[in-house]
Amino acid sequence: MNTASRTLHGYSRTPAHHVRADIMRPERRHEVLALSDAFPLIARGAGHSYGDAALPAADGKIVMTERMDKFISYDADNRVLKCEAGVTLLDFFNSFVPRSAYLPVTPGISEITIGGCIAADIHSKNHWREGGFSRSVKSLSILTSEAGLVSCSRSENPQLFAATLAGYGLTGLIIEAELQLQPLLATTLQTQAQCATGIDELFARYQEATEKHAYAVGWIDYLNDTTPRGLVLTADYDLHAQKKEFAPWQPKKKKPLGLMAPAFNALSQSMFNRVFYAKHQMAPSAAQELRPFLFPWDNLANFNELYGKNGFYEYQCCVPEEGALEFFKMLSCELAEIKNDVPVYFAAFKRMSNCEGLMSYPFKGYSFLIDVKATAPAHAFLERLDALVCEYGGRVNLAKDARLSARYCHIMYPQTNAFLTVAEQFNKRGLRASAMAQRFEWIR
Repeated sequence: MNTASRTLHGYSRTPAHHVRADIMRPERRHEVLALSDAFPLIARGAGHSYGDAALPAADGKIVMTERMDKFISYDADNRVLKCEAGVTLLDFFNSFVPRSAYLPVTPGISEITIGGCIAADIHSKNHWREGGFSRSVKSLSILTSEAGLVSCSRSENPQLFAATLAGYGLTGLIIEAELQLQPLLATTLQTQAQCATGIDELFARYQEATEKHAYAVGWIDYLNDTTPRGLVLTADYDLHAQKKEFAPWQPKKKKPLGLMAPAFNALSQSMFNRVFYAKHQMAPSAAQELRPFLFPWDNLANFNELYGKNGFYEYQCCVPEEGALEFFKMLSCELAEIKNDVPVYFAAFKRMSNCEGLMSYPFKGYSFLIDVKATAPAHAFLERLDALVCEYGGRVNLAKDARLSARYCHIMYPQTNAFLTVAEQFNKRGLRASAMAQRFEWIR
């Protein structure tokens, strides 16, 4: 097994989350099983967790899953796939789009691993219909520090299963996953955009869209006008589109976006927002192929470099349905007041539903997201926002988080103690490997 030491960072690239780590890269099954003697350790897939979820604590080691990337079996009649945790979504879609099968819930970048999708219980632009990635998971094989190799599902070791969905690798190393695929009826989508001015109109149009369409997301421009304007972006599979011969998707070559960081500021982004809004205003309907729709960030997979050496914060929170509009208005007022000190480079919102993972981020409500540069004023504002989210009974997405306090995390996630009980039972030594577990004071 190859081992090395190198500096790793969270995807948000904040200086506090650059750490030196001992790294292991298992490839064959016997190498993976031999890791039972190497705890404390934590898995790292493609490295797209924004903060410290896939970074080690002081005495922890990292297991890179990039070579655990094999398809094990596929039951075509029942569309059930068994694969290793290091398989990426790019690998998966290249293999199964030609078989007219897919996973209905995906993040915005295709190089994320199956293990990472499970560990964060990722969501998409259809959560209120399809739920999280966890709905597609039938069973898991996990290497734990206390019990060795353990199988779990909704019927076998169900507590471990529920804790592993959005468990951030803290219940053990996900080795293999059994997934229930769905039939892919088309590879072309018809997209539509509706323009809206003001939070009331934008929210109302978005709510209407979720009753009619398979996918829906709201986009907000906080940089241009006093009154925020935005777009409701929807999509549905085009069952009448002519089927095209599938050409395998290739990894996208990363652009030197770091060179553009000095020019990436509120003025340049406000100009981009104007163009983006005008483009959809002039051409509200369009046909889009599967990859650019499901994985729009593939073309800018290293967009984090735009924010420069200090990185950025992607703050995502979910609040209950009944207070969502009021929260949206308060958030928008707060952002207007600090616009000059903390400009918002990207903002979006989605409708969510409940999830089964003990620490899953979404619940029945609305998710709001903002991207800001990592500055002292931004940090201070987000601390105030934490309090507001708690006041509304909401929570922050830990997969995107880099700075939430242990106190607020415990309030936002009432299942924390139940989760830690399971994690300690199966993977007590593994918990010590996680920088996130250390920050949240989960190492008892």
